[in-house]
Amino acid sequence: MSNPFRLLPSLLALVSSPLLLVACQGHRHVSVATNAPASENPSGGATEVQPCTSGQLALAEAGSDAGAGKRALHFTLRNTSLRTCTLKGNVGMRLLDASGRPLASVRVEQREDGVQANAASEPVTLSPGGSAWFLLIYPSATGGLQCHAVASVEVTPPSGGSALRLVRGFDVCGTRVTVTPLQAPPTAP
Repeated sequence: MSNPFRLLPSLLALVSSPLLLVACQGHRHVSVATNAPASENPSGGATEVQPCTSGQLALAEAGSDAGAGKRALHFTLRNTSLRTCTLKGNVGMRLLDASGRPLASVRVEQREDGVQANAASEPVTLSPGGSAWFLLIYPSATGGLQCHAVASVEVTPPSGGSALRLVRGFDVCGTRVTVTPLQAPPTAP
C-alpha cells in the first residue's frame, strides 16, 4: 500500500490549506462518512441524528508523516455502533506521559488558520462503520526545541463524554501542538 501522506511534507506548513485533502486522497477508507441529512424513521418523519458519544467510537492511528519542520499523526474516529451519529469540530486531546499524567509543558491548540476551528467546521455524519479523521501536527526536533516523551493520547469527542485512549509513543518538541477539525474521508472520483 502506498504512503497516503506522500505529498504532506510540503503541505504541513499550510495546516489548513485546501491542498491538505489532496495529500490524504490516496488513503483508502472502507467507511462511509458524509454531510448527509437526517435519516428517516419508521413512522415516516425525519429523525435528528444525534452527536456521536464515546461509547459509539473507536480511536485509531492511520499513519504519520513529516516535512517542512513539522510532523503529523493521522487519527480516525470510527462509528462502532449500529446507529448513525454526527461529529462536528475538534476533538479534545490530552498528551500523556508514561505514568498516565498529562504533559503540562505542552499546550494542545484546536485551531485552523488562527480561527477557532469549532465555529468553522462542517458536521460529519457517520453511518455504522463510518469514520472521520483529524491530524495532530507538531514541530519536529529541529532548532534546539526541548522535546517531551508522549506515551499515549486521550481523545474526547466534540460532544464530550469519556476519553478514548490510544497507546502511541512519540516525542513532541516545543510547547504547542495543533489538532485539526474532524473531516469526512475523501470520496472516490
